[in-house]
Amino acid sequence: MGALPAAMVPASGVGRAPAFGGRLLDEAYRVQFLGRAMIAFIRPVWQAIAIAMVLVALRQGMGIRRARLRESGVPRPPARRRHVAVGLASLALLAIGEVIGAATMHWARHEPVFRTWHAWIGTAAVGLFALGGWYGLRLKSSMTGRPPREEAAFRGLHVFCVGVALFLALVEVVVGLPLLP
Repeated sequence: MGALPAAMVPASGVGRAPAFGGRLLDEAYRVQFLGRAMIAFIRPVWQAIAIAMVLVALRQGMGIRRARLRESGVPRPPARRRHVAVGLASLALLAIGEVIGAATMHWARHEPVFRTWHAWIGTAAVGLFALGGWYGLRLKSSMTGRPPREEAAFRGLHVFCVGVALFLALVEVVVGLPLLP
């Protein structure tokens, strides 16, 4: 009677009720484990919000592209400002989520930070998002003074890096599902 069912015990073995505990203590440990399980879902929800923001920035970027091609000119500055703001906010959320994930692995689970493919793919995705953001900011600052060929190169690198990063982020989601409690 003193131990939780095997399905309720985390992999680390923490969460076993002492043998003298009885029913009340078993219930307390069950609630404690469920509380930890709920905490385990905070970071995935955080990252899902960040990826949703990336998709909003993608939609805004596609609108900027359509306006540039249709009007054969530069899109309106408010659209670019919104795209940059949402892109930088989503990059910040993704980076903070990456740090939270590493901290959770190290301090909460007491496991090596890069033990899983999820961590490696996530790090590559955040790095590519950051590189794509850097190219995007270079593109934004070059709107007035660079030759069109250089501007097209920055635009292509921005799109490539962010596109690959978004694909890796979606792969990371799939690879991370088995890690949930």
